[in-house]
Amino acid sequence: MPVRFAYPEEPDWLVDWILCDLAVRQRSHGRKPMVGMWINRQFGKLRKGERNYLRGSDLSERRYVALAVLLMRGGSMSEALYEVSRRLGKTTQKELDVIRTSFYGFQGPLKSTLLEHWLGSFRNWTDWAIFADRGAVSSVAEMYRKKGHQDYADRFLKLVQAVQGKAFKEQKRSLYRDQNWYIEAEREYSKRLALTENELGRNHSLVGLHAVNLAHLYHEQARYREALRWYWHAWAIYLGDPIMAPGLRAVLLQAIATDVGNCKRGKPAGRVSPYSGPWTAFGLLPAPGISQQELEEVVRTKPSGT
Repeated sequence: MPVRFAYPEEPDWLVDWILCDLAVRQRSHGRKPMVGMWINRQFGKLRKGERNYLRGSDLSERRYVALAVLLMRGGSMSEALYEVSRRLGKTTQKELDVIRTSFYGFQGPLKSTLLEHWLGSFRNWTDWAIFADRGAVSSVAEMYRKKGHQDYADRFLKLVQAVQGKAFKEQKRSLYRDQNWYIEAEREYSKRLALTENELGRNHSLVGLHAVNLAHLYHEQARYREALRWYWHAWAIYLGDPIMAPGLRAVLLQAIATDVGNCKRGKPAGRVSPYSGPWTAFGLLPAPGISQQELEEVVRTKPSGT
């Protein structure tokens, strides 16, 4: 299904969001995760003879998707190249040629569905942006500044203001979610999960992220049994991932435990006042608000065989 933009501003906002962050590998060797402000990227094991399609950072993928968005919106390659290079602060002819060459030579896995993945994550992020209070927004901007990215902080603040302004003007709590959205989202999330399983294997952490997205979808509609099934599916993947950083694993499991507890009590998923992290590849999880004792209780009461 071709990607459809939901409102006129969405392509430009999506490109701004993609290019106001960068996930960077902390070490230059091994299969270390790439860590960014919004997205932490985990990678599976390479088969013999393969190379990482992302080396030190995920910049090549971000440039590829940003250009794809602008071309889909309509316009020439030269116009799209200039827009991407302007946002990156690199507008010399040599840099334009590098971005063009990178776009045509990009060979990432799931290439055909990358735009859908990034668009889905952006739409999740807008829900955060609509509800984020001044303190949450300021803290994120300050984290950008501490990393030496004042330009990212400025774009982030401008983007949050634009999203909040549109939601206020249209008197909406979300720019996307209605009954038709839930019907289409269930179909799309299920398709993405199946495609990712096929490409990367059933136990890849990205499959876990899609499972969590599907669980949240059911949770928001009070379809608690279906939500629990997918929460526990993600739990098993994260628990068994041999390369996931221990700190990230603990945070992800805590987030799932929080939502499982809400599910069992008939409470909504963590969507109000709202997300404050952590982000991970192509998905957003609510900040953990659960004590170690509560976490251990959830683990003890987890049904066998789920």
